[in-house]
Amino acid sequence: MKTVKQDWLVTKLSKKSKAMRSNEMVAVDCEMVLCEDGAEALVRVCVVDRNLQVKLDELVNPNKVVVDYRTEITGITAKDLEGITCTLADIQKSMKKLLSHGTILVGHSLNNDLQALKLDHARVIDTSFIFKFLDGPLFRRPSLNNLCKFILGYEVRKKGAPHNCLDDACAAMKLVLAKIERGFDDAIPLVQEDVPEIEMAKLLLHRIPMKVPSEELHRIILGDCAIERQVEYIYGFFFCFPFFWNFSQGQ
Repeated sequence: MKTVKQDWLVTKLSKKSKAMRSNEMVAVDCEMVLCEDGAEALVRVCVVDRNLQVKLDELVNPNKVVVDYRTEITGITAKDLEGITCTLADIQKSMKKLLSHGTILVGHSLNNDLQALKLDHARVIDTSFIFKFLDGPLFRRPSLNNLCKFILGYEVRKKGAPHNCLDDACAAMKLVLAKIERGFDDAIPLVQEDVPEIEMAKLLLHRIPMKVPSEELHRIILGDCAIERQVEYIYGFFFCFPFFWNFSQGQ
């Protein structure tokens, strides 16, 4: 049975509510850092409406010791967060206002953003699931950049460039609007994209009983690594990503 922790925001709408028929949309994108306890923490969030007007653009204090800012991906450094007082709770209050009338939340690989925001919202559109694709395994999903190339005719970022929260939120909204207005029923080829070395040094461990502490995982997994722990609410298991500081150890 699904359980929700106390620090999660759950938006509730009655199935008979007029809000369930709302066609208002906002798109979100988040950036996260890796903390000392192995969890990810939100450090930036951007939200735009269907006219690409910025509704929220905030840096967020993770309130934890950060071991990796992932600057090459997030574009964020320790200096960027100096003096930042905005908290996750502040962001949740803003999100609650934006979503309070049944607004649809748009994003790419939206589960990652919802996890970072600690947000449970029923009305969502994930751009990684709404287009048809040629070939490829069922579990493989296209990157935002790949979709923008084929659907919108531009790259959301150049190779090797860090993410830009605002650009990514706008791109997700543009993709949804393109799907609504023009259909795009043709199958799109999946492109094999380069994986950053930092991501190649991560392993996936899943279906770990909730009672297993992080200390025990560190004892079992050899090598110098941080453990990025993600909760899976079904059947009391969780999954995690051991992240090796030494690339060769990850291999």
